[in-house]
Amino acid sequence: MNKKDMKTLANKVIVITGASSGIGEAMAKVYAAQGAKVVLGARNVQKLQLLAGDIRARGGQAAYCGVDVTKPEECRELIETAVREFGGIDVLICNAGISMRAIFDDVDLGVLHRLMDVNFWGTVNCCKFALPYLQASKGSVVGISSVAGLHGLPGRTGYSASKYAMTGFLETLRIENLKKGLHVMIACPGFTASNVRFSALTADGKQQGATPRNESKMMTPEEVARIVAKGILRRKRLCLMESEGGLKLHLKALKIHRSKFRQIIQVGLPAGMQGAVFSISNVLIQSSVNSFGSVAMAGNTTSQNIEGFIYNAMNAVYQANLSFTSQNFGGKKYSRINRIMVTCLGVVTAVALGMGIPAYLCGHALIRIYSSDPEVMVYGMRRLVVFGTTYFLCGIMDTMVGSIRGLGYSVMPMCVSLLGACGLRIVWIFTVFQVYHNLTVLYLSYPFTWIVTATAHMICFYIVRRKLPREDA
Repeated sequence: MNKKDMKTLANKVIVITGASSGIGEAMAKVYAAQGAKVVLGARNVQKLQLLAGDIRARGGQAAYCGVDVTKPEECRELIETAVREFGGIDVLICNAGISMRAIFDDVDLGVLHRLMDVNFWGTVNCCKFALPYLQASKGSVVGISSVAGLHGLPGRTGYSASKYAMTGFLETLRIENLKKGLHVMIACPGFTASNVRFSALTADGKQQGATPRNESKMMTPEEVARIVAKGILRRKRLCLMESEGGLKLHLKALKIHRSKFRQIIQVGLPAGMQGAVFSISNVLIQSSVNSFGSVAMAGNTTSQNIEGFIYNAMNAVYQANLSFTSQNFGGKKYSRINRIMVTCLGVVTAVALGMGIPAYLCGHALIRIYSSDPEVMVYGMRRLVVFGTTYFLCGIMDTMVGSIRGLGYSVMPMCVSLLGACGLRIVWIFTVFQVYHNLTVLYLSYPFTWIVTATAHMICFYIVRRKLPREDA
């Protein structure tokens, strides 16, 4: 069986452990109804007889074998029954399992051993004897695990441990058989209305019996069976399912955590305000460009289009610096903070010059992509000669902002940027530009404000950095 052959379960030989009730029983009925040949395994032979008879009465094909999955020889017999009755195995579903309800303080160690024997060793035993047949058919191994096998749950130490062990075993089995065509899937149902909850072991090893949970909100075994079937057909690696809990959105349970909301405002609001105020200076500069006519406007736009590629590259360095600085600051790896800043400053300078200078040298050819008008090219080159050679200063300025924000300060770089890059630029327009009214002077407002603002950010970073330890905590 290869991936493209697996379109339905019809005529596939499916071995199911723990088939006498709950999810296992539902799988047997659902898959048999889809045309699969099911082989049922469980300790309760009488229930298996009734289930197999019911499937046959409905026109399905079924065989059964009494099996305690903790006993290797009985697992071997289950597999041999499948091969004897139907000639091979296409899917092995390791569903047999037990649960528990007791905190580790109180539980008897024998309970944990029992859980490992059934949930982990039961899976290992069945896989051992079925593996040659599954490799031959390029079939599927399915482990019915649990969300408890991905994340620990209180009161279920042994259950979570056994499901974690199952997950580790099956993941390793999958890797070992990557080149043999074997499909391995770990299925993790959420809370399901099945008998496994009633037979969960308490601290002294007795069965729990009644459960306080509301079954109306749980998944049904039939729902689990259908979802697992889809996962098998799609040859999924992990099949997560949940009817209630962490993977379901409960609108009524949504709430705003004040402390987190305050942190979001403290970091996000200054950045948003900075962008809003920056737009004011951009409007003033654009208005000044417009005063030179439509050709100047077109040339300015073509240069901006080219500069956009350089800015995106520099912005990636800023984002990396912000992320790495904040991560190491949070992890108290203070010795790395300066090294991250220096590295990012070097990278952003190299990137900006490496892209900006070639953009200027090839400026006429690049502008021609947008316009072949000679006048537009002249005006475009006036801007490109300034930005292509000095844009790295903007990258340095932004990188310093990333370093400061990564240390948890957002208002400080906002104020510096607004006063420097924004405020000084507006002052330049109403002073220097009014005296020397030409586009080159207007464009020179950018590198001037970048230098002043970057220097101010470096001073602020030095002040903030002095407050932190130099060595890792």
